[in-house]
Amino acid sequence: MKFNKTKDTVFRMYKTKGPDLLLPLYNILQRELDRILATPTYVEALLKIELKYKNENGKEQSKLNGMLWSEIHEIIGESLKGKVPDAWYLRILYHNIISLLKSRQEQINIK
Repeated sequence: MKFNKTKDTVFRMYKTKGPDLLLPLYNILQRELDRILATPTYVEALLKIELKYKNENGKEQSKLNGMLWSEIHEIIGESLKGKVPDAWYLRILYHNIISLLKSRQEQINIK
């Protein structure tokens, strides 16, 4: 990915620290996200997910997270069995994937 930035552009980053108790869980989720994004089969299937649909009146609408979670789960759900401790954390992982897909879609629309 290329960024066209001028010398006057400033990027700021804030470093935050979460509770030490959650650090192992965050590491698990990050490893799984990295594994998913490094697997071409998963990436190819995830990129095919449509973020919008047409309702019964033919009007285009954004899919709700639940609809997207279901599609993502069909693609990668079985590979996560026993790796993510709770369904709540699985939703966090799916939400991160949705955010990446939306970001990618916006990037395509900008060009």
